[in-house]
Amino acid sequence: MATESETSPSTRVTISLYGSLARLAGSRERELEIQGSTPTVADLRSAIAREIPELADHVSHLAVGIGTEVVKDNAPLDPSLEISLLPPVSGG
Repeated sequence: MATESETSPSTRVTISLYGSLARLAGSRERELEIQGSTPTVADLRSAIAREIPELADHVSHLAVGIGTEVVKDNAPLDPSLEISLLPPVSGG
């Protein structure tokens, strides 16, 4: 019998990690499999928390860029564009 992950559509994305996120994850780039036919940034955040436990405490605070735009959680993922995870920035 097939499991849900074997039968539901999914999208493979490569994410680029910058700054402290790359140090925590141990790599500047990771591949993730996101479940669903039209995954969003919110789905990406869930996958990051599940598959990269070192980033689970930071996932709600990081910015996500797709191509050249920083996007909101309801934005659809486009695996043909660069997907970047950016640590929070502060300062003045």
